[in-house]
Parts: sequence; structure tokens; C-alpha cells
Amino acid sequence: MASSDNYSPLEKRLQFGALIAALAAIPVVYIQSSKNHDLLIYAEIAGVVIWLFFLFEVAILTWLAEKKRQWLLGHKLEVIIVLASSPVTLLINEGDNVLTASPLLIIPRLLKISKVAKLVKIGKVAKTGKIIRKSSAISSWFEVLAMNAAVLLIIGIAGMLVGKKAYSPRDGLRNWGSLLADWVGLPAMLGQLLIVAIAVLATTVVIRRQNLRDERPAG
Repeated sequence: MASSDNYSPLEKRLQFGALIAALAAIPVVYIQSSKNHDLLIYAEIAGVVIWLFFLFEVAILTWLAEKKRQWLLGHKLEVIIVLASSPVTLLINEGDNVLTASPLLIIPRLLKISKVAKLVKIGKVAKTGKIIRKSSAISSWFEVLAMNAAVLLIIGIAGMLVGKKAYSPRDGLRNWGSLLADWVGLPAMLGQLLIVAIAVLATTVVIRRQNLRDERPAG
């Protein structure tokens, strides 16, 4: 985990806010695939709030930077993810229906034709993982837990792009499990459990090794 000693008070506050937003984004992205209408409304409202915070963060950090163009070029991936994660994208329902309360019904319908929405969600979760890794405000065990949740969510969303038609990250994990089961001749459920176990083990080992390396004294 990174130290925040070299940041200004404003940047430290933004970092703390970004950490909260990043941790909230993991369940929000998952619930946005829910078929529960009430949960879906709350998740999409929360998604808009999270997006507004990250947009505000980019605007403030760009304003604070002495060389604004250089800062934007150095953070172009994060900026692209924030811009691509606009409320229009957040209002896309992964099921058959778009949130009927949205006044922008036509645009999400058009965007659903492509797979861009899922790729944007993968980028969003990857961004949250990066924020969590850089933070020094959470304990190591909580970091491992959050990173495992983020990795499984990314794998689940990616699984929605392959195999059978999928409406949620859970269905995506089932797709990966089925593909693995067909490849090695295992039951589909066992294949899914194996995918989850490998992802959790690999993520935990990588995070723990990186933390141990960061804790070693320099020199």
C-alpha cells in the first residue's frame, strides 16, 4: 500500500473520498445487473453519485496540476474510464429491460447493441482496484478481501462476453465454469468453483507478496 505523506491536505481528502467511492463501486456494479427493480434503482442512483465524485476528482486534480496537459496524458486511462462511465452508460440494464424511470431510454437501447457497456464496467472495477491498492487507509486483510471481490467481479463481467447469454456477473462465472468443464471434462459446478478458487488464491498471493515487498526497508 502506498504512503500519502507527499500529498497536500486537499489531495488526501480526495484520496479518502476516492477510496470510499471505489469500495462502494464494487457492490454497485454487481447490483446494477440485479432483476430486483428496487435494488436496481438504488444501485443506479449510487452509480451516478460515484461517477460525479470521480468526475469532480479529475476536474480538481487537473486544476491543481501545474502542467495540466501533462497530467491528463499521464492519467489518460483513468480519465477515459471516468468519461466513458457517464450516467448514460450506468443506466444500461444488463437484463432485457432498461430502467423505465430513465428519460434516456433510446440511447441505452442503442448502446446495448454493442459490448462497450460491459467493457466500461470492467474498466471501472479495474480503476477501483488500483485505488484500493494505492490506499494506506485500510488494513491488509481488508485490502485482500476487496481486491478479491473486484477480481471476481471483473472475471464475472468478462464471462458475460463469452459462452451462453448472461445477465449478471454470476452468470458470467457460470460461463467460465462451463468452458473449463468442457475443456477438462469436469462437472460445470466444479469448474465454476475451480475458477473462483484459482482467482482468489492468485489474487491473495499477489497482494500479500506486494505488501511484503512494500514493507521491506529501502536499501
